[in-house]
Amino acid sequence: MIDRDKNRDEENSEKSIPIKLTGISRILRAFTFSFHGFLYMLKESAFRQELMLTIVAGCSLFFIDLTLQVKLLMFASLLLVLVVEALNTGMEVIIDMISPEYDIRAKAVKDIGSLAVLMSLIIAFIVWFSGLYKG
Repeated sequence: MIDRDKNRDEENSEKSIPIKLTGISRILRAFTFSFHGFLYMLKESAFRQELMLTIVAGCSLFFIDLTLQVKLLMFASLLLVLVVEALNTGMEVIIDMISPEYDIRAKAVKDIGSLAVLMSLIIAFIVWFSGLYKG
């Protein structure tokens, strides 16, 4: 009787340990998680707006006479906005899970995340203004 219970415990503990992938399998699994995150972010209107801005402004870089380094910096500033928006949304999801009812601290975390997005937009504006300004 004891041996059977021991085997059952071993089977259960083996099921709870995730399989450690290596090589290309690990990379493909990571891309799958990233793709699911991207699909989640597409539900967020702010992300969709910022993504459209990134696509349109990024495509416009092909028609602007600037050095490659400046173009890359300008595009990277737009990607920074998307990254910060994703991090902000992740924080909001966690806050909503942990604190479903109103809490002043939860509001503060969300407000700080919103500030981070605004600051990334200001950085992108400054980078783009500097890149396009030929004074």
